[in-house]
Amino acid sequence: MTNAPAKSFGVVRGAAWAAALAASVWGAGALAQEGASPAGGSDAPAWPATGSFRAAKHVQPTRRDMAMAYMRFEEVLALNPPAAERVAEVNRAFDGLTEDFFMQRTGEAVRRLHELTHSLTDDGPMTGDELAVHSLRGRIDPESYCPLPDLPAPVIRVQTMYDVPESGAGVRTVRIELREQNATRSIVGIDLAAEFGPGDAVDATLALPGDLVLRTGRYEVVARMEGVEPRVLCPFWVMPAMTDALGAELEDLLEVVDMANDRLDREVQISKKRASLLTSTPSEDRSAQFLADPMLLAGEVRHEYQTMDDARSPFRYKGGEYWRVLDIGSNRGVPMVVYAPGSVVMKRRPAPLVVCLHGAGGDESMFMRGYGAGLIRTLAEQRGFIAVSVSTLLLGSEAKYLSRLVDDMAVDYDIDRSRVYLVGHSLGGIAASGLAWGAREVVAGAVCIAGYRDTPADPAPAATLVIAGELDRIFPPARLADAEKVAEAGGPVETRVIKDYGHTLVVARALPEAIAWLLEKRNERAAAVGPRPESP
Repeated sequence: MTNAPAKSFGVVRGAAWAAALAASVWGAGALAQEGASPAGGSDAPAWPATGSFRAAKHVQPTRRDMAMAYMRFEEVLALNPPAAERVAEVNRAFDGLTEDFFMQRTGEAVRRLHELTHSLTDDGPMTGDELAVHSLRGRIDPESYCPLPDLPAPVIRVQTMYDVPESGAGVRTVRIELREQNATRSIVGIDLAAEFGPGDAVDATLALPGDLVLRTGRYEVVARMEGVEPRVLCPFWVMPAMTDALGAELEDLLEVVDMANDRLDREVQISKKRASLLTSTPSEDRSAQFLADPMLLAGEVRHEYQTMDDARSPFRYKGGEYWRVLDIGSNRGVPMVVYAPGSVVMKRRPAPLVVCLHGAGGDESMFMRGYGAGLIRTLAEQRGFIAVSVSTLLLGSEAKYLSRLVDDMAVDYDIDRSRVYLVGHSLGGIAASGLAWGAREVVAGAVCIAGYRDTPADPAPAATLVIAGELDRIFPPARLADAEKVAEAGGPVETRVIKDYGHTLVVARALPEAIAWLLEKRNERAAAVGPRPESP
């Protein structure tokens, strides 16, 4: 393909367009002109935007891009499990694209993940149109916005993450729209005509019209093309106040509570960390920020402040899923996501605690939003336990940190200390096996999936189950030999191999049996530990 020379568009006037598109395209590209038929036949009004045309290259997908593609894959996989004869194929494909990710071939990894997701619901390969829409990633700056006077309008940037193969190359018109969440009708839209193929990249900057009136709520930036399922590129919130200012205000209010009631210092610090997630431009690396709903989070933190202002803890028997940080001293903290089923909390009876440790490349959101589309939450509801997914890198195999985590959770919930369990994947499996030995006074049982480290048989570790996927090239079944040696020496260690599974997808396959195995274990030594720490 030859590179088109840079050129600029003047203002396009008339009923269809109030101004021109700021677009950057490597290859042929154009703004859909006045009177042109919108892609997909949308009746949304034209989108005023201003700018110039320039050459660009593909954007490198970020951790956020990979996370969103992976979460979508797990959701589709949970709803459309492959037939038995395809299980091995899907596992090999997923492990292959995971290698691309760790080798920094992130564009290739995202493309392959999109294709694998598609294959779960369609026998044929992705069409050129489908690849074109899925190759796009979008960001809006700011992502959460308060329409105050003199503030510039939010700007959307749409870029390609990977090539469309030669077999699907061609000029296509993709419609970029803003719509309310889950709505079918769009508020504004613009057509972007561009060349999609090997070596062609799109980089388009779109400014929302300054006079656009949007009510408070959540919106979505969507890419659509006729015959292709619309693809949500990014969320957008219209807030009642500036998000960063709102976070700062809440932190100041919490500081006042802290000075007035030192018995609530722990609770204040937890809420302040939560308030610090409130930002108009979320991090591309921190899932706690890019997965957060700023409107919901701001409301929750304000309620926490009001509860503490009434001299009560807002975390005592707090139900549902929420992010917080465990203080481990020396100004260090371990991020974690708590899931406390309402049915468990309402019983006011001691409940098992399952601590989840993710694999390399993941973080504290991995078990709650990733593996099995958050299967651990469903199991917590069904089996009656509280789940905590922590940052493996920061908790590690430190027994003192695990003990502090259990004590911290026991402030807010009735924890059955004889039933504290660990589930770890890959790097998390290595950490779990270390804790099963080093924190055996605390842990009743551990399941290590696709990861394990050799531990002494004397003194014996807590009961441990080590699971390997038959097709795993990172932790192949042969690696179970270390665990089997401990078992042969009399240690309470068991091993299992799961047929047709690889390194990552084995987690969702193994979790139900892992939880069932764990819940049968008890640590009678831990049952003798003193009463729950006092809560305000």
